[in-house]
Amino acid sequence: MESESVVVFSGKNIGTFYKNDGIAYWRADQKRIKNCQYVFVIRNLNHKGAWLQTDDGYTHGQVYLVGKVAGTAMFTEKEENTQKIDNRVIIQISQYALLLHEEKYLDAWKKLVNGQQHPVAYFDTQDVIKKLGMDLDKLLWQNF
Repeated sequence: MESESVVVFSGKNIGTFYKNDGIAYWRADQKRIKNCQYVFVIRNLNHKGAWLQTDDGYTHGQVYLVGKVAGTAMFTEKEENTQKIDNRVIIQISQYALLLHEEKYLDAWKKLVNGQQHPVAYFDTQDVIKKLGMDLDKLLWQNF
């Protein structure tokens, strides 16, 4: 049976994911993510902002975290001046593994999505694992 996983392009680190109660904030299909097996987080250093974190040494395009999807939540943010409401998905995880700095994990965004602009993509889990040369059973899983 095939299983699907979600791949996201993020400038945040694990500390921020803890503060956000998950991997946040995405314009994404909440129902589809709920059915995903894993989330693969790939470093995005292109967007500058207060949320961008580079202290862990991961490079742009490098996959650095794999999480076991446990569910989703919605985040609604009101901007102070515009009163704009922006609904975004938080990907909740039960466990995660931080990946080692290995060459095979570099350029993961390009390997998987060929540089698409939208920071969320869905793939067959086995295809992701194969393209990244990853063995999920050998990762050091931690409870979230």
